[in-house]
Amino acid sequence: MRSRRRGQLLLGVGRDGLAVLRSGTAQAAPLLLGVQALPTPNSDDSAIGPALSTLFDTLAAGRDLAGMAVQVVLDGDWTRHWIVEPPANARSLADCRSAAAARFDMLYDAPLDGWHWTGDWHATAPALCCALPKTLLLMLQQACAAHRLVLHSVAPHFAVVWNRWHTQLTDKAWLVLLHQSVVTLGLVDGGRLQALRRFGPLEANADSGSWLHALVQREALRSQLALPDKLLLCDDLGLAWQTGEYGGCACLRPLAPGAGMVLAAGGTGDGQATAGAMRLACEALP
Repeated sequence: MRSRRRGQLLLGVGRDGLAVLRSGTAQAAPLLLGVQALPTPNSDDSAIGPALSTLFDTLAAGRDLAGMAVQVVLDGDWTRHWIVEPPANARSLADCRSAAAARFDMLYDAPLDGWHWTGDWHATAPALCCALPKTLLLMLQQACAAHRLVLHSVAPHFAVVWNRWHTQLTDKAWLVLLHQSVVTLGLVDGGRLQALRRFGPLEANADSGSWLHALVQREALRSQLALPDKLLLCDDLGLAWQTGEYGGCACLRPLAPGAGMVLAAGGTGDGQATAGAMRLACEALP
């Protein structure tokens, strides 16, 4: 009960840095407790363990965090997503998992042995599968255990956004996730995710909405799906073009989680390197 009164920790693991928020207390808004840049841009996941230990050591020096739950949101650079059709002759979940493993091998030219993964299984519709490296999961578990924290959940960014907003994606609505100039496009038909595409980084001309219209037209043709009539745009780019209509698609922006976040005094770090991690941490907010 004491841990619940103190709230929980939300950890964003970005491609260039880490950020920790504290949420769920009686305070009016979540607090940014601290950030930590990774040693070099686009580091491999081996850099996350030492950086996370440094960050937790710094936070624990001034706060009693023992026993608190930690929710983690991972940047798409650290995870893999893919869509798998259920086999026509599937008789069990094992058949679906075998098909998903074969699909992963085909897409990424690697087996799933080194990955922790799961899927949004459905007997008659495509399933969204998500994977993260087992080495990364182990580093998160070890860092939490060393500081007597409880690792409550670990989720890929796209999965978090999809779970939050998918009920609004009915009929011909698609999901567009923009994060640090990388586009993840969720193609939806009949309320189910049919395909997933990732592009980036965006070019300088992305301030015009024309790139989004062209991208949607190309992917609809490629996937043999009808053009969407609505795009749900979740972004952190602050592009100049406003919510409106592009080529017959209504472009809607839902309110981002963490609006009005209060920054804790003493939070330090490279703002540019950790901005993406802060956005990821906010995505774990209710």
